[in-house]
Amino acid sequence: MEDALALPDAALRGDWLGKGVAESSESATFCLEIFERLRSARSVWLGKQVNPSSLPQCGSSTHSIFVRTGGTSGKPRFARHTWQTMSSAVRGLRRVLGDGPMSSFCCLPLDHVGGWMQVVRAIETGGDLIFGHYLELTEPERELCLRDRMV
Repeated sequence: MEDALALPDAALRGDWLGKGVAESSESATFCLEIFERLRSARSVWLGKQVNPSSLPQCGSSTHSIFVRTGGTSGKPRFARHTWQTMSSAVRGLRRVLGDGPMSSFCCLPLDHVGGWMQVVRAIETGGDLIFGHYLELTEPERELCLRDRMV
Protein backbone atom coordinates (compact mmCIF):
# COMPACT_ATOMS: atom_id res chain seq x y z
CA MET A 1 0.00 0.00 0.00
CA GLU A 2 1.36 3.40 -0.95
CA ASP A 3 2.41 5.74 1.84
CA ALA A 4 0.52 8.92 0.96
CA LEU A 5 2.31 10.88 3.66
CA ALA A 6 5.78 10.39 2.17
CA LEU A 7 7.52 10.48 5.54
CA PRO A 8 11.17 11.54 5.52
CA ASP A 9 13.60 8.74 6.43
CA ALA A 10 14.72 10.69 9.49
CA ALA A 11 11.24 10.39 10.99
CA LEU A 12 11.60 6.64 11.23
CA ARG A 13 15.28 6.63 12.19
CA GLY A 14 14.80 8.99 15.10
CA ASP A 15 17.60 11.31 13.95
CA TRP A 16 15.60 14.22 15.35
CA LEU A 17 15.73 12.99 18.94
CA GLY A 18 17.97 15.02 21.21
CA LYS A 19 19.67 13.66 24.30
CA GLY A 20 19.24 14.12 28.00
CA VAL A 21 15.75 14.96 29.22
CA ALA A 22 13.92 12.63 31.57
CA GLU A 23 10.60 12.31 29.74
CA SER A 24 12.10 11.85 26.31
CA SER A 25 11.68 8.09 26.15
CA GLU A 26 7.90 8.22 26.65
CA SER A 27 7.40 11.08 24.18
CA ALA A 28 9.87 9.67 21.68
CA THR A 29 8.16 6.29 21.80
CA PHE A 30 4.82 7.97 21.17
CA CYS A 31 6.21 9.79 18.11
CA LEU A 32 7.88 6.72 16.67
CA GLU A 33 4.67 4.71 17.08
CA ILE A 34 2.77 7.43 15.22
CA PHE A 35 5.34 7.43 12.40
CA GLU A 36 5.13 3.66 12.15
CA ARG A 37 1.35 3.86 11.79
CA LEU A 38 1.68 6.59 9.16
CA ARG A 39 4.32 4.60 7.30
CA SER A 40 1.92 1.67 7.08
CA ALA A 41 -0.56 4.03 5.36
CA ARG A 42 -3.06 4.36 8.18
CA SER A 43 -4.61 7.67 9.15
CA VAL A 44 -3.82 8.75 12.69
CA TRP A 45 -5.92 10.80 15.10
CA LEU A 46 -3.82 12.57 17.74
CA GLY A 47 -5.91 13.36 20.76
CA LYS A 48 -6.51 12.28 24.31
CA GLN A 49 -9.51 10.05 24.79
CA VAL A 50 -10.28 10.05 21.10
CA ASN A 51 -12.12 7.05 19.75
CA PRO A 52 -11.46 7.24 16.00
CA SER A 53 -14.55 5.17 15.24
CA SER A 54 -16.71 7.92 16.77
CA LEU A 55 -15.14 10.66 14.65
CA PRO A 56 -16.22 11.61 11.14
CA GLN A 57 -14.60 9.49 8.47
CA CYS A 58 -12.81 11.29 5.67
CA GLY A 59 -14.04 10.59 2.19
CA SER A 60 -10.61 10.58 0.59
CA SER A 61 -8.20 7.69 0.17
CA THR A 62 -5.31 9.98 1.15
CA HIS A 63 -3.96 8.90 4.49
CA SER A 64 -3.77 11.77 6.92
CA ILE A 65 -2.84 12.83 10.38
CA PHE A 66 -5.57 14.54 12.36
CA VAL A 67 -4.12 16.93 14.95
CA ARG A 68 -6.06 18.54 17.76
CA THR A 69 -6.13 22.31 17.49
CA GLY A 70 -8.04 25.23 18.93
CA GLY A 71 -10.13 24.62 21.98
CA THR A 72 -10.85 28.28 22.67
CA SER A 73 -14.42 27.64 21.60
CA GLY A 74 -14.76 25.09 24.38
CA LYS A 75 -14.23 22.01 22.23
CA PRO A 76 -11.02 21.01 20.51
CA ARG A 77 -11.24 20.46 16.79
CA PHE A 78 -9.13 18.35 14.51
CA ALA A 79 -7.16 19.69 11.58
CA ARG A 80 -6.47 17.22 8.80
CA HIS A 81 -2.91 17.22 7.51
CA THR A 82 -0.63 15.28 5.26
CA TRP A 83 3.11 15.42 5.64
CA GLN A 84 3.13 17.86 2.75
CA THR A 85 0.83 20.34 4.50
CA MET A 86 2.91 20.21 7.67
CA SER A 87 6.11 20.65 5.64
CA SER A 88 4.59 23.69 3.98
CA ALA A 89 4.06 25.29 7.40
CA VAL A 90 7.73 24.62 8.20
CA ARG A 91 8.85 26.25 4.94
CA GLY A 92 6.79 29.33 5.78
CA LEU A 93 8.40 29.63 9.21
CA ARG A 94 11.86 29.19 7.68
CA ARG A 95 11.23 32.18 5.45
CA VAL A 96 10.85 34.23 8.63
CA LEU A 97 13.51 32.62 10.86
CA GLY A 98 16.09 31.52 8.30
CA ASP A 99 17.26 28.21 6.90
CA GLY A 100 19.11 26.82 9.90
CA PRO A 101 18.09 23.72 11.82
CA MET A 102 15.14 24.20 14.17
CA SER A 103 15.82 22.55 17.50
CA SER A 104 13.37 22.72 20.39
CA PHE A 105 12.73 21.90 24.01
CA CYS A 106 9.22 20.50 23.73
CA CYS A 107 7.04 20.88 26.80
CA LEU A 108 3.75 20.98 24.90
CA PRO A 109 1.40 18.02 24.47
CA LEU A 110 2.23 16.00 21.37
CA ASP A 111 -1.42 15.41 20.61
CA HIS A 112 -1.90 19.14 19.97
CA VAL A 113 -0.72 21.01 16.89
CA GLY A 114 1.75 23.14 18.90
CA GLY A 115 3.63 20.13 20.25
CA TRP A 116 3.41 17.98 17.12
CA MET A 117 4.74 20.72 14.84
CA GLN A 118 7.93 20.92 16.94
CA VAL A 119 8.58 17.31 15.93
CA VAL A 120 7.87 18.08 12.27
CA ARG A 121 10.14 21.16 12.33
CA ALA A 122 13.04 19.17 13.77
CA ILE A 123 12.67 16.44 11.15
CA GLU A 124 12.22 18.81 8.21
CA THR A 125 15.13 21.11 9.09
CA GLY A 126 17.71 18.69 10.47
CA GLY A 127 17.24 20.02 13.99
CA ASP A 128 16.59 17.97 17.06
CA LEU A 129 14.10 17.85 19.85
CA ILE A 130 14.32 17.17 23.54
CA PHE A 131 11.23 16.56 25.61
CA GLY A 132 10.49 17.79 29.08
CA HIS A 133 7.95 19.27 31.41
CA TYR A 134 7.41 23.04 31.46
CA LEU A 135 8.11 23.12 35.22
CA GLU A 136 11.69 22.08 34.46
CA LEU A 137 12.15 25.57 33.04
CA THR A 138 11.56 27.06 36.51
CA GLU A 139 14.27 25.05 38.27
CA PRO A 140 17.44 27.19 38.22
CA GLU A 141 19.64 24.34 39.46
CA ARG A 142 18.52 22.02 36.69
CA GLU A 143 20.87 21.95 33.75
CA LEU A 144 18.84 22.06 30.57
CA CYS A 145 20.44 22.30 27.19
CA LEU A 146 18.42 25.23 25.87
CA ARG A 147 21.11 27.01 23.87
CA ASP A 148 19.95 27.51 20.29
CA ARG A 149 16.59 25.88 21.05
CA MET A 150 13.06 27.14 20.74
CA VAL A 151 10.80 26.53 23.70
